[in-house]
Parts: sequence; C-alpha cells; structure tokens
Amino acid sequence: MPESSECVFAKSLSKKDRVVLESTTHSAPIATLLRQNGAHVTISNPFKTKMIAGSKVKTDKIDAETLARLLASDYIPSVWQPSLEIEEFRKIVSFANAVICQRTAIKNRVHSILHRNLVSYSEVPDLFNGKGTKFLKTVSLPEPERFQLNIELQILEETENKLKTIKQRIAGKVIVDEDSKRLMTIPGIDFYTALALKAAIGEISRFYNPKKLASYFGLNPRIYQSAKTCHTGPITKRGRSHARWVIIHAAQHAATTPGPLRSFFRRIKRRTVRNKAIVAVASKLTRVIWNMLTKKEDYRFAHPLRTKEKFSKLRIIATGVRQQSGRIKGVPFKGGRKAYKKARRDDHNNALLGEKHYEKYIKKRTPKASIA
Repeated sequence: MPESSECVFAKSLSKKDRVVLESTTHSAPIATLLRQNGAHVTISNPFKTKMIAGSKVKTDKIDAETLARLLASDYIPSVWQPSLEIEEFRKIVSFANAVICQRTAIKNRVHSILHRNLVSYSEVPDLFNGKGTKFLKTVSLPEPERFQLNIELQILEETENKLKTIKQRIAGKVIVDEDSKRLMTIPGIDFYTALALKAAIGEISRFYNPKKLASYFGLNPRIYQSAKTCHTGPITKRGRSHARWVIIHAAQHAATTPGPLRSFFRRIKRRTVRNKAIVAVASKLTRVIWNMLTKKEDYRFAHPLRTKEKFSKLRIIATGVRQQSGRIKGVPFKGGRKAYKKARRDDHNNALLGEKHYEKYIKKRTPKASIA
C-alpha cells in the first residue's frame, strides 16, 4: 500500500527543520506525525495572525508564504498543544457534552409532541422520572404521534445508559487526578465540571497570573483605549466556549451557597442586574481556581459535610463501592440522624461565619466615603 504524501513529507524532515501549520481540525494529529523525526512544529493562532485574514489577495500559496516569513522572524503567535492526558480529558468531556445535547434534543421533541396534541401535564412535575415515564407510556395520542413517542422514549433510554457509562469513565479519571479532586471542594463543582475545567486549563503554569486565565475563558471585559479615551464593554467571549459555559453554571450554584462567593454575588447584584453579577462571580471563580491550582491548596471555605458527600458519590460512581452504613455488630450505636443533622447545621453555620468574615474584610478595604 503506497504511503500518503504526509508520511513521505514527515520522513524527509529532521531536527533542523521548522514547520508551521494553520490551526484546523486535523492540525494536532498532523503536527504529531511531522514531529516523529524531531522537527519543530508550530501551530499558528488564527485570532492573532491578522496579516492573513486582512489581506486583499488570499490564497493557500500566499498564506503559506506569510506564515513562513512570520516563523522565520520568530513572530508567529502559536497555539498551546496539550499533553496526551489532557487531550484524552478533552475528548471524553467533548463526547459527554455531545451526548447531553442529544438527550436534551430528545426531551424537547417529547415536549413538542405533547404540545401539538394539547396534552396537559401540569400534574406531573417531571416527565422523565418514574411517574413521568409511566404517564408518557399511557397518555392517549393519535397513532402516528404514539409511534413517534414510543421511539423517542426508546432512544432516550439508550442515551441515558450511554451517559451513565460515560459518567462512570469520567469519574474514574477524576478519582486519580489530584487537581480535579481539588476543584471539587468548591461549591457548585461536581466531578464532571471539575474534569471539564481541568481539560480546558491543562497546565496551570502557562497562565502566569489569574487575569490570563479569565481571559482564556473569555470572561475579561472588552477594552478600547486610545490616548485619553477608554471604552469598556461586555466580556470578550474569546476562548473555550464550553469551559466558559461550565464555569458560569458553577457560578450559578456558588451564588446560592453560603460563603464568600455568595456574599460577593449579593454585593455586585446591589448595583447591577443578576446576569452581570453571575458573570462577575464566574470571573472571580477563575481567580480562585488559579490560586488553588498554583498553590496546591483546597478551597478555603469548603463545606466539610457537602464535600464529603461529593467524594462519596464520586467513589460510588467510579468503583461501585459503598461504605458500610448503619450499626456495626458489637459496637454501641452512636450519633444517628441527630448527629447527621447537627453536622449539617454546624457546616451551615461555619459557612455563614466565613461569609461574615469576608464582608468585614470588604468593608475594611472600602473607603468610608464610598460606603456612605
């Protein structure tokens, strides 16, 4: 079988050669192929390579020449290339997101079937739990609609089984990754969110300050400055869109959980709308994540009981092992439900105490004139 042109070209390269590629869907595997003999391969950043996009005459020959000249002058803006482990994390997270979107589309089609047949389901709070599924299987519909609904329910069941298997694989990756488990100590971040953030960030050392990480997620404001004129606008949204979506969802949960992040959310919400306050919490969360991963520390205001519950759930999904509960034979029974309620109450009070300390810290830093 004859070799492809890429393989022949890759074998002709040596350690002295330098190659530059445009960032495309296949750029990463092609770069790996070209590096097999030690050649230095750079993948250009299309957002920063404006000479090609803004040219009047744009052909592949002219683009290649422009990239070669930029590489020769060491002025090529490159794209960070993840390790094999991070690349595997990104693939499994991307696949899980695709399956979740597929499940959402199926549920939307089920709702559409009921709407166009004027079927009321206000008495069923959730159509896709045990009671809701029983309602969908017995609801009276015309024959074509009944046929489609049965098929949709079968596809939904298969999709749920696939998603369960994918989550088990994700949990297996998280349970052996220290950075992902460290991120799980933050309220609102479960094992899927933790792995998605770890896959997006990769090596935290490539961001030398927290602002760079916020900019990578596209959570930094637009700024246009010229002479004495300076205009700021909404967030840039230039970065990994899925990671930005994930961290904003985590901020939604953090804004409702007692602690400094909720206090920060309430302080911002007093002077702006809720959506902007949530984005501000997400930006704040990126700075917290940068410090946690850089200093190798857990979240300082983590809720001990809820964090323990999250790790227990992670262990059960990843390994299927449950810890023994209830009374152990030969050991006097202590605690029980009262001890559990007391632990949750103490957990809640400690979080509120941390929130109060944070508010006092903010008041000390705020000038008296601005408080008045």
